[in-house]
Amino acid sequence: LKENTFAYSLQPSSAVQCTEAGKFAAEHFRNANIIAVKASSKENERAMAFQRGWNEIQSDGKVRIIDFTSLDSNIVLKALKKGANNVLFVASSNEDVVNPLLLALINHKDDYEFTVVGLPTWQYFESIDMEVLENLNTHIFTYVRHNKEEMENFGKFFRKEYLTEPDDAAYQGYDVMMFIGKSFMGRKNPDDKSYNGIFSNYIFPESKAVHENIFITMLKYRDGDLIEVR
Repeated sequence: LKENTFAYSLQPSSAVQCTEAGKFAAEHFRNANIIAVKASSKENERAMAFQRGWNEIQSDGKVRIIDFTSLDSNIVLKALKKGANNVLFVASSNEDVVNPLLLALINHKDDYEFTVVGLPTWQYFESIDMEVLENLNTHIFTYVRHNKEEMENFGKFFRKEYLTEPDDAAYQGYDVMMFIGKSFMGRKNPDDKSYNGIFSNYIFPESKAVHENIFITMLKYRDGDLIEVR
């Protein structure tokens, strides 16, 4: 499928999402001290994807990748710079890794400026104080962008038809079928390279292989909630 120009992936991979997050950071946090923190070998791909995204937008400011496997926060603290916005992309979805790192950073909030970029799974963490996330200017990204009115309409139909609540897979399935129906119209490839669904948006760049959605939404913690950042 990777080499199939007729294949479309409507859900962006973890690496693609991290690359797009790197582009977002490069566009919004110029002249920053950029650090990517990874705590296992499995997280190398995410850290390097973020680095690629940053480098695609900015030639200035190299993204340093720091190994946090030992969970020694001093390794990260030594990489911070005073007088600069320290942007830390934390590539871990492990709450036991993220929590101690954020607590170490918040203890130095008066000495450094921080912007933390985290993964979509962070919104489901239970042990991390929301105030800590907000004080560290925490952003997280996701490929979900709900169209609430259309989701409500779909939900009413789904409940009436199947007598149960639709889950995320139902909304995604609806988006897939609508994308196929509206975009292909009997052709091998769609005319449109973007489509706004009810569960997410879909953007497909030109590709000589599989066409993969690159859409992400960046969210920021504010007043105990997540708001979209444009």
